[in-house]
Amino acid sequence: MGHELQHNPHNNFQLQSSRNRSIFLEGENDCCLAIEGDQGHQIVANGTVFIESAEKVTVHCHSLSAGFRRVSIIEAIMPCAPLPCPTEEFTVVVQAIHSFVKWPSHLIFPRNMDDDETAKADLQPKNQFTTTSPRSCSSQGSCSRKYIITDKDRAKLTTDLLRVLKNEAMVMKKNDEKIIVPIPTSVCYFSIDVELNYEDMFDWCFQREIGANHISIFMKYLSEKCHKESVSGMYGFCDVNYLSPLSLLEKGERIDYLARVFGWNEGLNINQTFFAPFHENRHWMLAVISPWNGIVWWLNPSGSENEISQFAEEIINEGIIKFSLEHRKDIKKLKRKPLIKWRKPLCPRQPVDSLDCGFYVCRYMLEAIANRHQVIPDQYFKDVPKTYEQQMIDEVRDMWTTFVLKHKEVEDEEDGLEVS
Repeated sequence: MGHELQHNPHNNFQLQSSRNRSIFLEGENDCCLAIEGDQGHQIVANGTVFIESAEKVTVHCHSLSAGFRRVSIIEAIMPCAPLPCPTEEFTVVVQAIHSFVKWPSHLIFPRNMDDDETAKADLQPKNQFTTTSPRSCSSQGSCSRKYIITDKDRAKLTTDLLRVLKNEAMVMKKNDEKIIVPIPTSVCYFSIDVELNYEDMFDWCFQREIGANHISIFMKYLSEKCHKESVSGMYGFCDVNYLSPLSLLEKGERIDYLARVFGWNEGLNINQTFFAPFHENRHWMLAVISPWNGIVWWLNPSGSENEISQFAEEIINEGIIKFSLEHRKDIKKLKRKPLIKWRKPLCPRQPVDSLDCGFYVCRYMLEAIANRHQVIPDQYFKDVPKTYEQQMIDEVRDMWTTFVLKHKEVEDEEDGLEVS
């Protein structure tokens, strides 16, 4: 039985509640996250709290009001505990692991608490919680996700291919199968196997919020498309995880990676443009980078009036500078400290409160390659609507679906081979 934290002035945990603003430094801080119960505060998760100086902070396109902080849940201590600020997608702690959520400031506490007994409160919680929401805990004793398909989801099955993908996901769920899509070195500088389970497939075919695996596979599709159309020297791709704030990488590792990618093919692909999808606050954005010319186009599906991510800007700028230093002897136009310009084109904008940002980023990359553009115009591409029509999103979804199902067919054929 764990510790239940009572409201009394002698409890160090409660005292820190009133002064946690002064304890946390600007930037990322390890923390434990609590909720309020009838008997007091209960720690339900460990995570990271982001103390930001920007006047306007958002969590997935929604402004963060006073009295709340942006947090990332790292470990679910009470997986079925309700979130203090539930969303349409997340209602309990386990659903929000490795995602950004809003949390009341007075319920965020430092991990290095002075009182040993209080610090133990996050080990064995006393109460259990149950819920009956999508992807929530199925019972009091189990917190495995349960994917509930709604009428809203079924309405998103707008093409024959998406219906095939849904049926394939149902079979994968029944047989506990997964699809492995290998990403070769030629795509993002190093090889990696991307694993898709049935939930990933459902998220795509029901047009829900998509993740790094979906984006990585679409970049592989685009990379192969560039190769077939003999334009692979014009475009390159940056791995999603190296730019993610949630990746456990040192700043130097991120910068070194970008410098190596920009110098691909020993620096012979002069004027090559690179696509770098970026995920922050549960929102996808795209950096289109021209390291040879020191220009970055920042495409944000929530609107060009939004600020550029300081995290992304700093890493990309330093990656370009390191790339320039390594190649300045070979390319006279590059300066030792190049001036890097950031631009925000008026790209198509996702509907308010939608989760389509990932699909928009995929479409941005597709359109740049299709137009053979290495520069993103300030007014974006001609004849492209301000908001993508459903048919345009479906085109992207069908491309990804066809690509993934081909990998599934190859896997099935290999499983059927007899090895003597």
